[in-house]
Amino acid sequence: MLANAPVRVRTERADLLLVPPWIGEKVLERLVTHHSDPIGAVVSLIHDDQHRYGFWLPPGSHLPAWPAFCTYLPAGTALELPQLHQHGDDSRPGWIRQGTGGRMYSRPLHLHAIITALAKHYRTVAPSPTPSGPIPGLSPAGRSMPPEAATAYLVRSLLPAEQFTLMPQIVQWRHQQQLPSTETQAILDALRDGDEVVVLIDAEQDTIIGCLRFDHTPLTTPPWRYDETAESALKVAAVITDPAPGGGYRLEWMLTLWARHYAASCGYSHLVREIPLYRGADSLSHRVEYLRDECGWSVVRTEKVPGEPVRRFALLQASACFHRNLSAFLTDRVPTVDVQQRAAS
Repeated sequence: MLANAPVRVRTERADLLLVPPWIGEKVLERLVTHHSDPIGAVVSLIHDDQHRYGFWLPPGSHLPAWPAFCTYLPAGTALELPQLHQHGDDSRPGWIRQGTGGRMYSRPLHLHAIITALAKHYRTVAPSPTPSGPIPGLSPAGRSMPPEAATAYLVRSLLPAEQFTLMPQIVQWRHQQQLPSTETQAILDALRDGDEVVVLIDAEQDTIIGCLRFDHTPLTTPPWRYDETAESALKVAAVITDPAPGGGYRLEWMLTLWARHYAASCGYSHLVREIPLYRGADSLSHRVEYLRDECGWSVVRTEKVPGEPVRRFALLQASACFHRNLSAFLTDRVPTVDVQQRAAS
């Protein structure tokens, strides 16, 4: 698929996302050192007389929709690629990265989250006009927003006035996803009882698009085994209320990223989740597989629901860890809780 000479080829088994070079540089700056290594091969090329950075993606990565300044080329598109040995950058065509271990694909959801955040963070203007004209979706002149400007997303505690408006959103989302009622019960119970709930806000629209409920009490046995309750674990339940197609997967990743950072800030060693599976299903659901494959959760095992032998749920675990690039697209206004002080009290 990759050309050994600057010739016009037709891509196979890969889609290509094209972005302006300054956006591509920002993406690489934030993600190239990420612990999960989400960036694969990156090429600098000329497309329709415009200089662009290209990120290779698995076929079918067009959803969620990409910002207006992106050009999405599905597999089978004809284009001209530079020679493999030609090094490129923001001023000349060539290969910027060929992927760790030869891996071509970048992880779409990692890429989508940071590009969407950059689109909102710099939504007023591009850094400078491009020779070929303004970038679609951005103002054609001026300077970028200052670093202290609001990020694309905000995480904060739920306000009391929002409690009853959020409950029907969660129920509607549960029905749309055809999820078991227990999938969202922990958050609904927390809303009813007035417990603390953390919400994810689309800062531009000022709307709630997701929420989390943390349980700081020790894990119980069962379903968790005695050796699993010895470490400091923070139990979490999450709900996505964003109606956009594919948006739930992107926001699951973002909430996981923040939750792992929050848990580490509080002094926990890891996070845990209990996610019900579909009635009678022995295999993992697509959501659990996504959490495992893309969001850093590991499936400890599946267990039967007590008293209901045909129903099962998955026990998931993720290590708590700090994310230094989190502030690039999330503003965090949730106070941390010291787990050792909580245990002492």
